[in-house]
Amino acid sequence: MNEHATEMRPAVRPRLEEQLAPFFNANPASRLVPDGENDGKYLITALWGDPSVDLKLDEDDTKIIDTLNYVALPERFTAIWHRDTNRLEIIFTAFPLGSASNDLKGRAFDFEHNDVLYKCAFGKSSERLLEIAGRFVQAQPSATSYRNLQSFKMVTLKQPDLASIGMHLDPISFWIDGIVWSDDLVIDVVNHLNFYMAYYDKLSPVIMVHSPKAESLNREAVLRYPFKTYPSHITARPLDDNLLHFWTASRSGDPIRRFLYNYQILEYSSFYFIEENIKRSVRKLLSAPHAATRPDELTEEILELTAASKMGDPQKLSHLIQSVVDPSIVWAEIERQIDYFSRPVVFDGGFSLKAACAKNWTSSDFKIHFTPAFPDALRAIRNALSHGREARMSAVITPTVGNFQLIQPWVAPIAAAAREVMVYRHLA
Repeated sequence: MNEHATEMRPAVRPRLEEQLAPFFNANPASRLVPDGENDGKYLITALWGDPSVDLKLDEDDTKIIDTLNYVALPERFTAIWHRDTNRLEIIFTAFPLGSASNDLKGRAFDFEHNDVLYKCAFGKSSERLLEIAGRFVQAQPSATSYRNLQSFKMVTLKQPDLASIGMHLDPISFWIDGIVWSDDLVIDVVNHLNFYMAYYDKLSPVIMVHSPKAESLNREAVLRYPFKTYPSHITARPLDDNLLHFWTASRSGDPIRRFLYNYQILEYSSFYFIEENIKRSVRKLLSAPHAATRPDELTEEILELTAASKMGDPQKLSHLIQSVVDPSIVWAEIERQIDYFSRPVVFDGGFSLKAACAKNWTSSDFKIHFTPAFPDALRAIRNALSHGREARMSAVITPTVGNFQLIQPWVAPIAAAAREVMVYRHLA
């Protein structure tokens, strides 16, 4: 009988996949694999498309199979979308709220946005959430706090020691009723909700919007060591505090935010780069031992120098990048994604960007075309992003999920340029 069971076991996986077909259709990033540590058990990997969150599954666990088939686990949110009821359940906490947040219990309100009414409330978590939490396992270190599942798993374990120390677990979720799923629509609703909830309650919890998978998980696409090796000694130079704030902000978030923060580094630096160069040159003229003997010539030279301050923003940016950014540093990032950069790109919103290079280019070819082509492309993208919600603009980059993916390849090249500017702008 044991031999027969062993022979039949390979058929279990196809049967489970068939039973879970509605779940996998709604959650294509997840996969069913055998649990290598437990015979007769399986894992569903990458819930929410998140490699840190797996789920253990028995062959005959009909309850969790039924639960999963009615939900979608959206990659950008710590949430469950109940597909049969159009309810979005934001996973909050099962831990006690504490006195400062205790008034969240029972908070309910109507939220009308773009002529659609959504019913919103903090309330009891669903049984589906508890079913998922009870079987979730930590697959690797998490950048998403394991989608807040740890406290909910403790509820399902019913640990007696918690009661003995007076800890009462009370699973609470934030519910948004009336969601007919669309990635762009839900992100828009959540961003507006976050603003208005904080407008009326400065201590209101924030609904997290996670970075897209391509941004947060594709570590293989990152050029980790731009200078091949890590140095054994670093001599630091004090950096501008404003630039450090922009750089810190540029390290996380969605690709559009990261692009814009890196652009702020370049924009801020280009203004002060020109101004500082003018000041240095004027000081040099005034410090000359013979300056007092040639007032007319000196005045003319100073006027010529100060005319540079009237240079347009595109020229300032191009001048800065040409002066301090090594094109090969930028090319190293572009070359890794040559298929993308060697073709035109059309963004949602109508903005079109021509190819940044040819597919057969080398670093030398890129260097020839580096300025003003590269800074001009960055500025064009920035302008299209900044006007992404303005109807008067005929060609913009709107903040859609599709555009997050299209803008993603530009983050590495602009970040490389921004880092070079931070380190070397004082030398030019």
